[in-house]
Amino acid sequence: MDTTDSTAHHPFGSQEGGIARPLLSGPAEAARPGAEPGPGRAAETPLFDRYQRAAIAERRNAVVSAGAGSGKTAVLSERYCRLVQADQLAVDRILTLTFTRKAAAEMHERIYRRLSQSTDQFVQHQLARFDQAEISTLDSFCGRIVRSRSAHFGVAPSFTVDERENQRLSYRVAVDFIGANASDPAMTYSLPTTASRQCWKPASCGSQPRR
Repeated sequence: MDTTDSTAHHPFGSQEGGIARPLLSGPAEAARPGAEPGPGRAAETPLFDRYQRAAIAERRNAVVSAGAGSGKTAVLSERYCRLVQADQLAVDRILTLTFTRKAAAEMHERIYRRLSQSTDQFVQHQLARFDQAEISTLDSFCGRIVRSRSAHFGVAPSFTVDERENQRLSYRVAVDFIGANASDPAMTYSLPTTASRQCWKPASCGSQPRR
């Protein structure tokens, strides 16, 4: 990596055939965050491999390359806890965004539970005002910004999101992307059968998702 780049890159997995695979320092269950604790380990203490620990400890902007199920949510949650416990950063000074409501709820619960284990006075004070913590989805956060400055953006503060149109837009973008990258080896893993890959070609799929 260029040493002048201020952004650190931490891969959780190796790129084998276009798919990120977790790089574990030992048996899979021993390095997976949230795995059952071994002898002498507290049930609430996550277990991380060296790549995950590097991402947690990184103090510059960090880009994480990781596949599904590799522990991104656990690492982000632990990084948040480090900012509060080690750096004494107030919870209302940390912006934590994810893509799904499920992941946001999981992070909120995981972070609160981890911080609750601390007896530090500063951490306890932050727990008392944890309702001010900004842990949400990207679209929810952006929606609040638009509503708080609706006149500036020229929209009514009571606007709502059209979920059906969102779904249609997501489908169109996905079809265009997959169609444009159909020859990429990663598509072989994402769409394992020839029939599936053919279906996702725009000319074959039409303009609406298959039911």
